[in-house]
Amino acid sequence: MTPREVPILGAASSCIMAPYDGTFSLVTARRTADSEESWSNGMSTNDGYSDDRTLWKWMADRLLTLPMEWGWALANSLVEAIESRESRGRGHGLRVARYSRLIGEELGLPADTVDLVALGGFLHDVGKVGVGDALLQRPDALQPHELQIFMEHVRIGAEIVGRYAALKPVAEIVLHHHEWYGGGGYPDGLRGDAIPLGARIVGLADAFDVLTVPSAYGGPLPWRNVVDRLEALAGTQFWPEGVRALRQRLLRDAANGQSYVRELEEGGQGSRPRQEIPMDLAAGWVERPQGERPEAIGPISPVTTRSFAILSHLATALRAVLDLRSMLAQVVEIIQRDVGYQDVAVFLLNQDDTQQLVLEWGGGAYRALTGLVIHVSQGLSGQALLSGHLVYSPDVRNDRDYLPTTLRTRSEMAVPLAVEGKTLGVLVVDSPYVDGIQRDDVRLLGLVSNELAMAIRVAQLYHETATASNVDGLTQLYNHRYFYDRAEQELARARRYGHPLQVAMIDLDDLKKVNDTHGHLAGDSALKLAAEVLRANTRSSDILARYGGDEFAILFPETDLAAAEQAMERITDAICHAPFWKDEHRLYLSGLSYGLASFPEEGSTPTELISVADRRMYLMKQVKDKAAAEARKGGPPATVTAPGDHNGLQRVL
Repeated sequence: MTPREVPILGAASSCIMAPYDGTFSLVTARRTADSEESWSNGMSTNDGYSDDRTLWKWMADRLLTLPMEWGWALANSLVEAIESRESRGRGHGLRVARYSRLIGEELGLPADTVDLVALGGFLHDVGKVGVGDALLQRPDALQPHELQIFMEHVRIGAEIVGRYAALKPVAEIVLHHHEWYGGGGYPDGLRGDAIPLGARIVGLADAFDVLTVPSAYGGPLPWRNVVDRLEALAGTQFWPEGVRALRQRLLRDAANGQSYVRELEEGGQGSRPRQEIPMDLAAGWVERPQGERPEAIGPISPVTTRSFAILSHLATALRAVLDLRSMLAQVVEIIQRDVGYQDVAVFLLNQDDTQQLVLEWGGGAYRALTGLVIHVSQGLSGQALLSGHLVYSPDVRNDRDYLPTTLRTRSEMAVPLAVEGKTLGVLVVDSPYVDGIQRDDVRLLGLVSNELAMAIRVAQLYHETATASNVDGLTQLYNHRYFYDRAEQELARARRYGHPLQVAMIDLDDLKKVNDTHGHLAGDSALKLAAEVLRANTRSSDILARYGGDEFAILFPETDLAAAEQAMERITDAICHAPFWKDEHRLYLSGLSYGLASFPEEGSTPTELISVADRRMYLMKQVKDKAAAEARKGGPPATVTAPGDHNGLQRVL
């Protein structure tokens, strides 16, 4: 049968003619430029990220069942479909194929190798069929999770092309054309001659084209300016020998009056208007130190891939860590180890006073400064917090806004930590050297700051939730249930190390009278006052709780009976002399009653110890009530043995 011509429909209803021999039926996937119809029974969800994600699998299966000429035609259709979706426009694949051929010929490669490299240039972006429109058409920098999706296009493309045995070498080119000659590219971080020759050439041709057409990377530029920029990146991003071959070929073709070079001389090819798109992946403006190498070409650099490694380490380390302080300790350790700076601090906004930044955790020179409080308007940290931008000072001695915190700091970077518009704090990284923080590291920490902020917010929410379930809402002391939990923990520790422990039960005298006389709001004020007195007269290691009603409880870890008695005397005296307010009236509590119990002498469980302390507390209350009744009758004051006094000391109540 004589082949006849039938159209394969690609994007924007364009047609590519291919021979048809009558033996295969073609199921075509079409998508018009003015329609949001799904590709092949809803394989495209058009949700921004999963758009066309499964289409590449369907296409690869079709390629495997079609003859070679149909496979080529379908690949051609895919390239056109992709280019109709990208902001750089059509013709990119053909231009990359042309430049790849020029470089290969200048290097003296065999003709069949040159053909294969040119084919790789044409198909190098075919895997973008698996990347959604929302990413391909983004006018600004991609976020880390978006970059990870974008990076998959090389693997998708390699799998599509690799379905044909004859195109296996092309699959290798497609897979590795974003590797960097100096290492750190993707997907495998190959370097030098480990990168396939064709991939080195196509990566160079790709970069040359995006700089000679309107793009996010500074194009269109005259070709000589473009080659100068490529040479500046030779040895790091690009293959030096390939860059030299490209310059030599362009110079010769320019001398021979080749038309394509004349177009390049006029400022590049393509017809779309130039777009001003921010280059920095780190948020905000950062001062660029002098003498630094030129900006990399492309959306993904070794900084990006390195940030993914750090994000992976963070995710692994923090997956089961919800305690904020423990989490911050691990974050600081990861930054010290993976980024290489020892002086690291995480400042968080004080949730009780949003005008304060508190150093929650530090490493290196900041380790001894944990708890340091600064005003949000002070230092580079304050600048970063208030502006929402990353701030870098290459020499803090010449920066009048720098707030001295460590003696050895010479350069400092402050990165704001924010989630969904809510500012949480600032990550600070210092170097003991002038201009000692590399620009790549500034960008790197800018990339990871969003994920770090999210981890901090999750830990804060967990802490808030846990606190809400463990804390009494009125007094902000621990509640009854949590007090028992902590008592179990402290008793286990006391048994292990042979330490003494005391339990106190406390009852506020005459709180019912306050409620009946002045109202329950006055009673609430009295309870808050009692909580403040307890905090002010105990150690940070002591555990305070509102046991219920007008009763409180205290655990005194590693404390003997005499020390606990002294603490209770301070608390009793403070309660009697501390006022609380009802409207404009100053009121006082008449006192408190308490009982103490000692571990291990008087109990080995929370229930046993609390029972002993509770009986002594009520005995003291009864004796005080009896003494008060005798006093009202005019009799002598009652003399009793105080229920917490194990040495038989006499008290006048």
